[in-house]
Amino acid sequence: MKVTRRTFVSGTLLSTLLIACERSSYFREKEELNAELDLGAVSSLLFSQLHIPEKAILLFRDIEGWSALSTRCTYHGCDLTFQEPILLCPCCKSAFALTGEVYSGGKASRALPWVTVGYRDGHLYAYPGKVTDSKQRFTTPEIEDAVRKLKVQIRDTSVAAGVKVPEALLGQRGEDSEGPMFLEEKPVLAE
Repeated sequence: MKVTRRTFVSGTLLSTLLIACERSSYFREKEELNAELDLGAVSSLLFSQLHIPEKAILLFRDIEGWSALSTRCTYHGCDLTFQEPILLCPCCKSAFALTGEVYSGGKASRALPWVTVGYRDGHLYAYPGKVTDSKQRFTTPEIEDAVRKLKVQIRDTSVAAGVKVPEALLGQRGEDSEGPMFLEEKPVLAE
């Protein structure tokens, strides 16, 4: 069989696309669902949102703590790319909101799962086999202890009781009379 330039180029292009798709494709083995993924030291994870592509996790942090969204497509398991404000699948062209919901137009029909976050020895871990609710937050014992101590300190020192608002700001001068509206007797007003 004679190979023409057109056949060679289209065959090469097709094989390149398949290899690229296969490289970004990831199918979880049963044992990997029970794995724990080391996301890194807490001190390096203090951003409001952080994509950790090598772990296929989008990590969120707010005042309540951390939450983790899996960035593996629910159609074939390909790694999603983070293109704020969406996650895109290079294999099936599905798009996901940062809440995990699927946008119409792709092949995926299931939302991305939120996974449990844990802590050990100063590092956060994600557990892809343990699905949780999107409202679930995780915080470290050190942060919880610091917040608890701060609340006790505020309660014990009565910070609010020691604050005195100046009378001029209250609009009062001495005997229940109102203070002047302007500091000068006759202010110069712009015309």
